[in-house]
Amino acid sequence: MHVGVSGIAKAITLEQYAHNCGYCSPDVRECIPDNNMCVSGGNDLLQSGLNMVEVVRKLNTVSATTGVHAELSHDPGR
Repeated sequence: MHVGVSGIAKAITLEQYAHNCGYCSPDVRECIPDNNMCVSGGNDLLQSGLNMVEVVRKLNTVSATTGVHAELSHDPGR
């Protein structure tokens, strides 16, 4: 599962897709993956096997009691 991170987000953003390459900025531990790729030789676009529509629906069903709101994204950032 990929979770989008954005300073302007108003909800948890669950990503249906993720990029494998193009990561040239350090993460929170100051690490950059070898060759700027998560999986060397892997496909550029990865799709989650999870039914994210259902995950988002279930999270939002309980959002009244938890205060957590989720959104689905089909636009993976880097």
